[in-house]
Amino acid sequence: NLFAEKTPSLLYDLKGSQVGRSTPLEDRKPGVPLKDLDLERPLILELNSHDMLWYALRRDVSFLNSIGTMDYSLLLGSFPLEGEEGVLERRKYLEPHSQDHLLPRPMGFARNFVSMDGEESCIHRMGIIDYLVSWDITKKLESTWKCLANDPNKISAVPPDEYA
Repeated sequence: NLFAEKTPSLLYDLKGSQVGRSTPLEDRKPGVPLKDLDLERPLILELNSHDMLWYALRRDVSFLNSIGTMDYSLLLGSFPLEGEEGVLERRKYLEPHSQDHLLPRPMGFARNFVSMDGEESCIHRMGIIDYLVSWDITKKLESTWKCLANDPNKISAVPPDEYA
């Protein structure tokens, strides 16, 4: 479980598409992920965090593409860092060898990153989920059906090369 030790205050299931990618207002409650179109502001990472995230995502997505999977998501959980504790925690994440964190470092396809937006700091845990979906006849039919009613550039049912 990506969030076994602590529940994030904000949770997003991101695919990079637009069709069907908003959580209805009546479904928005703690623990229910919001989707792509619900993300209202950019995630501002420090340069080294940005570079590490970009490298990790490109490597993971390249691997998933090489085995023919698609329709996976980036699960993003945000944990606000408040007050003096937040300042100290942010410092620990910027020190490469520190192991004393409120949120332990994850394993596998998950990564922790710190962002700073004005006075607000957050730890974000990100991990790729739902990565066992293959580009098969079912997904090909879904793609064809969705393209009839939507812009093909805004759907997630696309071949692995396009999805990556």
